[in-house]
Amino acid sequence: MTDPEEGWVYGFHSFFDRKWKRTPYKVNDVEVASIGAQLTAVLSFLRLYHQTGNTIYLERGKALGDKVCRCGWDAQRGGWYDLVEKTSPYRPVASPTISWWIQIYGSFLQLQLYHLTQEEQYLDRFRKGELFYDRYFVDHEYGGVFGSVSPDGSLIGDGRKAAPWQTSYHEIEHGLLNYLYLNLYVNKQPAVLHFKLNGPGKHFVSLVDDPSVRIAGVRINGQPWADFDAQERSVTMPDGKGLKVEVTLAP
Repeated sequence: MTDPEEGWVYGFHSFFDRKWKRTPYKVNDVEVASIGAQLTAVLSFLRLYHQTGNTIYLERGKALGDKVCRCGWDAQRGGWYDLVEKTSPYRPVASPTISWWIQIYGSFLQLQLYHLTQEEQYLDRFRKGELFYDRYFVDHEYGGVFGSVSPDGSLIGDGRKAAPWQTSYHEIEHGLLNYLYLNLYVNKQPAVLHFKLNGPGKHFVSLVDDPSVRIAGVRINGQPWADFDAQERSVTMPDGKGLKVEVTLAP
């Protein structure tokens, strides 16, 4: 699933027949690579590294992540392109578009890479990307998020904000994971999550894979609860239905 010459990961826009022969995806007769697919792949590599500790996933993710930052990021205006040419010099395709979900995953990646390297370039790119997203994707008059814009921020098409392939999933993910990553990875402060859970039994309550994050405290129905495993990030629940659980995660 990886291009042997260029190192891109085949994903969105790639098609394989029953014998796993790939059909190249082309725009104007030029084969292209999906930046969104690369961002998703890098985040998956980094999750595998956190889950297993195997540095090969970190090395692969870091290498592909840096290539995506070089080739898929509009350094002049901010924002992540949808598609770039598959081969060097990896130019954005004609009439490039910038999609809402790719901006979101680009922001996640910058916070993850900053956490792993402490290099300011990633945090700077995160800030510029979020400014672009807030300025051009968020409808501050009527609410919601536009699906795509041009590199200069102009709306593409009718400015739609909902479709069968665009619901609130990515926007909710955007707010929740940015809250966790900014607190735990950048500001080095606790983050609080709220759940409604049934007992008895064990529940795993962390939404991040990084083993350096621990449970610092638990409250159930407003009262302190001590039956939790900080390193495993699990809570052993008492008997009951619809229990209100407050979990504090700490870096």
